[in-house]
Amino acid sequence: MIPLSEMQIIQIDVTNACHNRCSNCTRFTGHHQKPFFMDMDTFRRAVDSLVDFPGMVGMIGGEPLLHPRFAEMAEYLAERIPEKKRRGLWSTVPKALGRKYGSLIREVYGNYFFNDHSVGQVMHQP
Repeated sequence: MIPLSEMQIIQIDVTNACHNRCSNCTRFTGHHQKPFFMDMDTFRRAVDSLVDFPGMVGMIGGEPLLHPRFAEMAEYLAERIPEKKRRGLWSTVPKALGRKYGSLIREVYGNYFFNDHSVGQVMHQP
């Protein structure tokens, strides 16, 4: 296992909620009766603990855009991790939420890792 000090990316898992219910999901997202949403204080502590981490700090889920406080979390990440290239987002970007948060995503994140499940070519498959 790679020590944390040698990692290039650390992701903060903000929710297991997902609008997809992929049978082969390796994270089992979208299959929970009651989804988890990280509280804002925990998110702040996680981000604050990574301020001096030299690599990328990312948000992941399930689907991070489903978190009711996604915008607030993204803005806090941008405030505490000033280098845009050090901020990442892993998302499927649901269409309605993509329209809602598109400009915020472009403003905050220097790295996007989108996995569009609506097209034939996806980044992971069964």
